[in-house]
Amino acid sequence: MKIVLYVIGSLFVVATLLPLIKHDHWAVRGFDFPHVQITIVNLLLFLSLVIFFPVQGWFNILFILTQIGCLIYQAFIIYPYTPAAGSQVKQTQQHIGDNAIGLMVTNVLMYNRNIEECLERIRSVDPDVLLMVETDEWWKTKMAPIRQKYNHYLEYPLENTYGMLLYAKFKLEDFDIRFLVKPDIPSFHGKVILPSGQPINLHCLHPEPPSPTESETSTERDAELLILGRNIIKADEPTLVAGDLNDVAWSYSTRLFIRISGLLDPRMGRGFYSTFHAKYPLMRWPLDHVFISNHFKLVELKRLPSYGSDHLPIYIRVNYEATAQYEQEKSKTDQLGRELAKEKIEKIRS
Repeated sequence: MKIVLYVIGSLFVVATLLPLIKHDHWAVRGFDFPHVQITIVNLLLFLSLVIFFPVQGWFNILFILTQIGCLIYQAFIIYPYTPAAGSQVKQTQQHIGDNAIGLMVTNVLMYNRNIEECLERIRSVDPDVLLMVETDEWWKTKMAPIRQKYNHYLEYPLENTYGMLLYAKFKLEDFDIRFLVKPDIPSFHGKVILPSGQPINLHCLHPEPPSPTESETSTERDAELLILGRNIIKADEPTLVAGDLNDVAWSYSTRLFIRISGLLDPRMGRGFYSTFHAKYPLMRWPLDHVFISNHFKLVELKRLPSYGSDHLPIYIRVNYEATAQYEQEKSKTDQLGRELAKEKIEKIRS
């Protein structure tokens, strides 16, 4: 039993240390994802060693100290996303009116055909803006009922799991489809005009994940995020970034994106809101995101029930407030972050 615990503990030490290596291969970057699961297993293993076996001998003491170090590091990574930490985005205290916007983000799973439950999820929150990713021509056709209610839309269905559909009750302006990294992976960029007349920049992404079946490295995914982040910093305007980013909130690349964009993560201080994998609650992490500028305060944030996709939908409602940017600090940008982002972007251009 003790040997088994040593073997499992050693494996999880490796799983803790691997993400510290700034290598882009999927086998390394994959360990960015299960920090919560690794923390729980490490804690159980540590308690088992302390409770059932005497703490004696230099090897046993060193091993237990290693487990404690791993627990401290893992807790440091995930703590900002727990309710014990302070919220990065404040809850609004204002009356909700013409400056509020509700946004639903869902990865439909292209081969999923449970359209009725999907439509039910949409009706349940009645979003002002709906972003659907991994959509093909079949999904576009089935969205006919949505187009009757959402008069403004942008559709780019694809058969490669990177199609995107965007529907809005509010006016869309200056929207275009860009291919930031690869010619077959689109992203949407433009403005949403709130009923009050306030324009909001909206960027919608679904970058390619690092995996043995998709991309061997995370370089393209990271570069797409960082190209956008570098562009956002040039304009101090109300901004939302939404999509299935195929990256967790606490990864090095996402934190670097936040550093150079100045955006805020409404999850911080509230919970993980993990969205993938929908069918395996014990192996679930937050891949679907909405990042916001400090011009907004939060009205509501929630994860919606499954409808057959491998992702759970996420819904957020925020309120644009003229004084919010003076009450909330934007994420701090720095020269080192910009240099790291430049280095990452140049990798795909060389």
